[in-house]
Amino acid sequence: MSELTRMLVWKFELEVVDEQEIGIPPNAKVLHVEAQGSSLCMWCLVDPTKRPLPTTVWITGTGRPVPQFAVHLGTAQVRAMVWHVWGRSGGMLERIGPADVMVD
Repeated sequence: MSELTRMLVWKFELEVVDEQEIGIPPNAKVLHVEAQGSSLCMWCLVDPTKRPLPTTVWITGTGRPVPQFAVHLGTAQVRAMVWHVWGRSGGMLERIGPADVMVD
């Protein structure tokens, strides 16, 4: 049997607003952004032993200005609208691809 890590995948439902704060453990890894029903959701790999801290994310529509110092975390279509999720460059959220998912 393989060993388990302390890392978990958490889902965060995001509001479709320009800017919001979510409570997320430090060094979370964004795995995926997608619509679930009519909600915009973000799934992250987190260490649940770390205390969640307020983290700013921005939501923009296609053709809208991108926040300054932002890093793209994901894009999803919710009904007829396409939304882009952004975090602060150098902040607590990091986008990783499937090849990067390796847990110790």
